[in-house]
Amino acid sequence: MNPALLIIFTAFSIGTARAEAVVARPFNVTENSAFAPVELTLDRLIARKARTNANHLCVIGDTLDDGSQRAWVHWRDGKAIILWEPTRSGIQDLTAAKRYLRLDKDVVAPDDPRLAAGSSYLITRQWANSLIAECAARGREFSIDKRQAIKRVSNSRK
Repeated sequence: MNPALLIIFTAFSIGTARAEAVVARPFNVTENSAFAPVELTLDRLIARKARTNANHLCVIGDTLDDGSQRAWVHWRDGKAIILWEPTRSGIQDLTAAKRYLRLDKDVVAPDDPRLAAGSSYLITRQWANSLIAECAARGREFSIDKRQAIKRVSNSRK
């Protein structure tokens, strides 16, 4: 395996060593209370960051070897992959995610020298494509209209 790819894979696997799958043990986030409320969390993201009214997202949960859970959000229209880690407060803000990866800026070739230097915010095209494919195959799809998302977020504050 290319050393640069290994570095980036390790950075995003956070303890998993399964190079054959980006998401080793997937789960449906809508069935997991740690990620509730899923729709409202996605609405908040769309209300704050979307540039278009029609938005399409795919979310795939992943259980790590240590039992912890996370999810990856592929926001097609926002050109982003976002790491979603549950919070103790229950308030989920994906705009402040530890890994908010922009597909037009944070995706590089496996031989990019910044990977070898240990960059923790860059991903390879291969990794991004693998995650997107796994999400499409085993994740949960969401279509969210920005106007409706704004209304739902506003109503949730009342």
